[in-house]
Amino acid sequence: MEIRGGVGRAAPSGLPLITASLQLGLRCNVPRVNPETAQAREVNPEANLQDGDCIAIRFVPNRSGYLHLFNSGTTGAWQPLLPSLDMPGEANAVQAGASTQFPLDYCLVVGPPVNGTASVLYEFHMAHR
Repeated sequence: MEIRGGVGRAAPSGLPLITASLQLGLRCNVPRVNPETAQAREVNPEANLQDGDCIAIRFVPNRSGYLHLFNSGTTGAWQPLLPSLDMPGEANAVQAGASTQFPLDYCLVVGPPVNGTASVLYEFHMAHR
């Protein structure tokens, strides 16, 4: 198979010219966490989370990097979840293809939505090698 791009350009030494870039992919699941045992279990995608549920967020990125999470608080202001001074020791480095759960030593408690909506912003920074 040959991938060609860049009309009018030739690949050096007769090799195929590959100009495709790796797109960032981030798989995300939200398991419920038992606060007494810290055991996380998958949630049925059709289920609704309830106020007071304790949850975590599980990520599997296709590239290594650093993950930053923000939550829209009750005032509408964005609050950092990861990294956060409220949860010291929670790492935000993620490895390509590896499942990472946040938080590991805490849980995120579901509360009522603000103005009818709930928001979490994910920001991903790729590691430069």
